Amino acid sequence: MELIYRAVIVFLVGFLFLRLSGKKAVAEMHSFDLLYFFVLTNIISTPIEVNNLGKAIIYSGITFIIYKIIVRLSLHNKLRWLLYSSPTVLIRNGDIDRKGLKKVRMPVNELLSHLRMKGYMDTQNIAIAVME
Repeated sequence: MELIYRAVIVFLVGFLFLRLSGKKAVAEMHSFDLLYFFVLTNIISTPIEVNNLGKAIIYSGITFIIYKIIVRLSLHNKLRWLLYSSPTVLIRNGDIDRKGLKKVRMPVNELLSHLRMKGYMDTQNIAIAVME
């Protein structure tokens, strides 16, 4: 019975913190958001292994508070430059920007493949392509 109780508490606490963190699809998350979710899921899974539910809830709460503080600061541009990368130009006036590709670690053939999937067969038809 205690095992079921622990599992329900862990699920509810995890669900609560994830809902309070905000709604974002995984594809829209920045590396900082993903790190927060990885850390949080690791913390809330600990009580299942070591029978320490109270500490896990406290650590999850502290992690959540730190995350919200940093996100709030990033909204006011104090930490935005550190947490979120700026957009990178990949194509400018039909010419492939090799420095931009190097920055985002994307080979030319992968860029061309993505463009073909979007219906662009020639880079000369693209004024600007940016990776956000």
